[in-house]
Amino acid sequence: MAKAAGAAPTKTASAANAPSNAAVLPVVASSAFLISLGILGGIYLLYTIGWVVSLQRFYYPPTNALDRGAFEVQQYLAIAAPIAWFASVLWFTRHHSPVRRLVLLLAGAVLLVPWSFVMGS
Repeated sequence: MAKAAGAAPTKTASAANAPSNAAVLPVVASSAFLISLGILGGIYLLYTIGWVVSLQRFYYPPTNALDRGAFEVQQYLAIAAPIAWFASVLWFTRHHSPVRRLVLLLAGAVLLVPWSFVMGS
């Protein structure tokens, strides 16, 4: 049997049973997304620095050892929160669309603002 010049190629039995490469390939991010990811990473780094500066200026007179210990734990968690948010969003959304990752990073940028540093107290 001869094929016609404009006929579409037919799939063979082995090609029809082969897994699709589209399901195996990771989602590729665009240049604009990568730039926005870098900008948001810088914002989260600035938030961490803002929390460090803010908490160094803040004075809390503890009434007992438990208050002092709880305050120090809160300080460390506030400093680590922007880094933890950024890393966890990157880790847990690695198989999701870039839009979901960007939305979660923007939500964290709004939630984790070091207000004590922004307000100047």
